[in-house]
Amino acid sequence: MLKTGHTQRFVDPAVVGTLDLQEVASTYHQLSLRKVRLNHTLVTHHLPLLFPEEAGYLHSSRATWGTSLLHFAPSPAAGRRYSQAEFIVAAGAPVRGRKTDRVRWLADFYAAASNSIGVPVAEDPEAVRMFRLLLEEYQRACDRRAELEASVTARLGDHADLCGCRRCRVSAPCSRSPFSPKRVTSAASAMCGNFSSMPAST
Repeated sequence: MLKTGHTQRFVDPAVVGTLDLQEVASTYHQLSLRKVRLNHTLVTHHLPLLFPEEAGYLHSSRATWGTSLLHFAPSPAAGRRYSQAEFIVAAGAPVRGRKTDRVRWLADFYAAASNSIGVPVAEDPEAVRMFRLLLEEYQRACDRRAELEASVTARLGDHADLCGCRRCRVSAPCSRSPFSPKRVTSAASAMCGNFSSMPAST
């Protein structure tokens, strides 16, 4: 290996000052994995069982309005307890995010609840409580990931490597992902892999 030049230079992160950043990147990666696992559980089990028509409301972890709406009405029975006008008023307050035209999509949600083919459970059985619990865990993982993104953005600012990596997801896969065989040797490359999913700056 030495004769052919197939060697890599080891850089101690504690010595060069990148240990904290690498730990943040690793934690971000683990939170992302947990979020994906919870999302798959919700989309492939709870929603098809209890409320299959509303699977589209979990299309994006950055759209918190979908999670909060499903937490408010996780089953068709929870929505049908209201009239349509009462549901629009009651569901509009706890829904998070900046969703526009709430009256229309809340009316669509109520219509889907009125004609749902999900298992006809009561408003608050154990199955629905478990669904709500996982929705809370899912939203908590999304919130913590967003907090780490804000922390890293504030810490690295306009670092060229971080800005470039946040844009590269639009055009091509990032060559410095956490699954790359190359060893991470700098703070910029440490953050690049795990934070390549951060929203691109405008």
